[in-house]
Amino acid sequence: MLTRNDRKNTTASGAKITTQRKGELNPDLDSRLLVVSLIGLTLFLAASAPIWRRVFLADDIDIDTLRRHTLALLDRGIGARA
Repeated sequence: MLTRNDRKNTTASGAKITTQRKGELNPDLDSRLLVVSLIGLTLFLAASAPIWRRVFLADDIDIDTLRRHTLALLDRGIGARA
C-alpha cells in the first residue's frame, strides 16, 4: 500500500510538474491522469480492436492508420485545424 509520502514523491509526477512549469506540457493536463489516459488511448484501442472492427465495419483500419490516429490525437486533440 502506498503511503501519502510515497505518492507525494513519485518521480513521474515530479518530472511532469517540472515540464509543465517550463511550458513543455499542456497546463490543462492532470499528472494523476496522464498515464491512465495514455494507456486508454493506446492499449485499450488495440485490445478492443476485434469488437470495434465488427461494430463499425472497420476491417480496413490497419496498424499504421491506428498509429497516425493516436499521434494526431496526442499532438492536436480533436479540434479542427486552424
